[in-house]
Amino acid sequence: MAPATGLAADAEQAANPVVAAATAEDDTSAAMQDEATLPDNGVHRVKAPDIDIAGLRDPFESYLTVLDQQNKERMHANRSRTPDHEAQPLEGFDLGALKLVAIMKMGGSRAAMVEDPEGKGYVVRTGTYIGRDNGRVVNISERSVEIMEDEFTATGEIAKRKAALTLNEVNQ
Repeated sequence: MAPATGLAADAEQAANPVVAAATAEDDTSAAMQDEATLPDNGVHRVKAPDIDIAGLRDPFESYLTVLDQQNKERMHANRSRTPDHEAQPLEGFDLGALKLVAIMKMGGSRAAMVEDPEGKGYVVRTGTYIGRDNGRVVNISERSVEIMEDEFTATGEIAKRKAALTLNEVNQ
C-alpha cells in the first residue's frame, strides 16, 4: 500500500492506531537527528568581562555639572598653593548664604557688616576676601557691596564675574 498524503493520511492514522504510533516515532527520531546535527546549540557560552564601575562617571549626571565641580576644586587647590593672603572666615561661605545687614561710613571710606548663616557678624571693607570663589570686595555703595569672583568658563579658563550683596529694607 502506498503511503497516503494530506487528509487521506490523517484519516488513515485515525483509523489505524499502529500506523499513528509508528508515524509519531518517526517524527520524534527525525527531530532528534536534526537537533544532533545542529551546531553546538550554545554549549560554549561567552562570559562577559568584569567591569569596574568605580572609575566611570554617572551617565545620568550632566557632563557640564561634573566639569564645573572639577574646575571649582582645581580653583580652590590653586588658591591654597598660592597664599597671597591668609584665609578669612568669610571665604568658607557661598555668597548666597551671606546677608548684608549694615553699611556705614567711617572717615572717608565705607564699611559693611555681613552676617553668616549662624548669625555671626563680620565687618568688610574694600579689598576683603569673601565667598568660596575667590571673591574680593571691590566697592561699597550706599545700598550694596560689589564683589568680583573667579568663575570658570565652558572652556575651563578663569574669568572674573561681578556679584553683589544688597541691603534689604525692613518694612515696619
